[in-house]
Order: sequence, then C-alpha cells, then structure tokens
Amino acid sequence: MAEKNRVSVTIGGMNYSLVSEDGAEYIKKVAELVDTKMKEIGSKSNYLTNSSKAVLTAINIADDFLKRNDRVREVVNENEQLKKRIRELESRAGKR
Repeated sequence: MAEKNRVSVTIGGMNYSLVSEDGAEYIKKVAELVDTKMKEIGSKSNYLTNSSKAVLTAINIADDFLKRNDRVREVVNENEQLKKRIRELESRAGKR
C-alpha cells in the first residue's frame, strides 16, 4: 500500500487537510487550480456563495476534462489511422 500524504491547502478562503497517495507538490498544484478557478468565477459575480462558486468550479473543470478527453480520443484515432496508412504504404513498397 502506498504512503499517504497529508497536505494543508486553502481553497476559496477555507483551509482543508487533503490526504492522497500523490506527492505534496502535486496536491498543492491541484488545490491551486481549484482556488484559481473559484476566484475567477467569483470575480464575475459578487453575489455567489462559496457553495455556488464550488459547484460552478466543478462544472467548469468537468467540462475542461471531458473536452480534453474527447480530443485525446480524436488524436489516438488519428494516430491509429496514420499507423494503418503507413503499414499499407510499406506493404505496397515491399511488393515492388
């Protein structure tokens, strides 16, 4: 079992103690991303509660994640198509 790291971070003005198998620097980087997104959302609307900011932040991060996953799938598919094309061309070149 991997060692657990406990790291104190501040997100949205609240202190949290996060526990993860990931390194402390990585955990801080993740927390910083969430905090930055919350501040960005909060700067657009002064009336939002921290709970609303957190939900909107989660939606924004989930949207980014899903779009990037879709793009990764597209790139993997393009890569597979290119490999197939290379094999076809190599096969043709070998028959000459």
